Amino acid sequence: MIRLKNILVEAPEKSTGARWLDSVKDIITVKSNFSATTGFIQKGKISQVLLNDIETAVRNTPSVTSIQIGSTLRTGKPNKSRHPAGLAVDIPTINGVNFQDDKHAKNTGVFEAHQDLVATFVRMGYSLNKERGHDKAILEFEFDRHKYDPKRPSTYNKWQHRHHIHVSNKTQTTSPIDVNKDGTIKSKPDIIKSKSDSKKTIQINKPLKNINELKKGDRGTAVKELQSLLAELGYEFTEGIGSEFKLEIYGEQTEEAVLQFQQNNLINLIGTGTANKITIDRLLNLTSNEKTTIKQENEAPPEEKEKEEIEKVTGVSFKIDRDRIDFKRSIAGETNRNNTCLVIYGGTPNNKYGPNYLVDKMPIQISRVKDIIYVQGDSRNWPISRIENYVPDNSVIDAVIGFSAGGNRIFPLIEDDYDFIGLIDPSVPKRYETIILKDNVYMFGNPSNWKGRYSHLGQRIQTIIDNNQEKTIYKNYDHFTEMVPEFLNTYKSKII
Repeated sequence: MIRLKNILVEAPEKSTGARWLDSVKDIITVKSNFSATTGFIQKGKISQVLLNDIETAVRNTPSVTSIQIGSTLRTGKPNKSRHPAGLAVDIPTINGVNFQDDKHAKNTGVFEAHQDLVATFVRMGYSLNKERGHDKAILEFEFDRHKYDPKRPSTYNKWQHRHHIHVSNKTQTTSPIDVNKDGTIKSKPDIIKSKSDSKKTIQINKPLKNINELKKGDRGTAVKELQSLLAELGYEFTEGIGSEFKLEIYGEQTEEAVLQFQQNNLINLIGTGTANKITIDRLLNLTSNEKTTIKQENEAPPEEKEKEEIEKVTGVSFKIDRDRIDFKRSIAGETNRNNTCLVIYGGTPNNKYGPNYLVDKMPIQISRVKDIIYVQGDSRNWPISRIENYVPDNSVIDAVIGFSAGGNRIFPLIEDDYDFIGLIDPSVPKRYETIILKDNVYMFGNPSNWKGRYSHLGQRIQTIIDNNQEKTIYKNYDHFTEMVPEFLNTYKSKII
């Protein structure tokens, strides 16, 4: 016989969501700063079908040992997002790494696990980077890139889902993993593609002069003509011309070369890496003198090429030109390094104000604990994406600085998630002269240092000073003798 006393003290049965949290705690937890999320799951406000799919995906992705769930239920209009309806979950942490973007994921070694997990969801029928019109969707690094808006500079070059995976499911049934007839899991799909790759435009037997636009993913004779023009001007394809030229495909290397050309030869155009009509016409109508000048700027003198060496960085061989780029390990030794890396770009001319100049000015307090990569600033061929090849596997870039011409390399990074971004009397691209500097951006500048044909750069520095008065940017320092050492010594504690 059941006594009333037993009924009263009997523990209430756990909800389905609470039981799910208990059953998956070996691989799935909720981030500590998202305490409300736990309650939403326990109270059944989050789709149990979606939660079950997440468990299935994690348990069937060998490279993923654990994840943490972040945001679930949020306020908002259900027709704008699936979070308010409890049909979406965000995953900001994989294998204990709270990744900030794809570059950070690569530096911390969690990128492959991230991609493997996304691929598992794709095998389960989730639409990749397309939610509207799809009952099940997964959004990751490359979803919904913002175009540059001068009124909203903070949105430029940012992926909305760069620091988390968004998973949503409107259905009422769980999703099995797509398997072969023998029961084995099908191989993961190739998901590491940009959105433009899925919309390839083929340009065949059309001369470049008849094309209004070429973009990443396009292929054909017009692309080959574009690539040939860029190669003649000395723009490097970081992995060599190789198959990309043979296939006549507008790939990442072509996009980077076009972007470099736009940034340095089309002052009034916002560089995007897409070859629009203005870019194409400029390339086709360069004078002989202009071609010679651009080629000289892009190619190393013969005496510099002879100085190339092979340097070992964490077991990988790289060609390093000592006058163009110099990698310095922390002088503190392996045990006292803080496993962070500073990238600093120098000024022009490189043989006077490049890596050698910067090494001489670097405070010992910084070089003691940080790995440092010194880079020439007057070349268009050393973007941060290329510099990342030289960063040791156990180090991560957390600080970037540009002096003089090197500022051209830093301004495009100004909205990225670096702990310290420095600008030392920089050359300011026109598109950035009205920028409002965030708290992690530090700058010294003196407009009077830029005179004659460079006076427009001084005017841009003055505009930045006027728009960021709380930053105390103006410093009456000489450009070449004082700016770099004064800046590095002032901010060395923040750089470290």
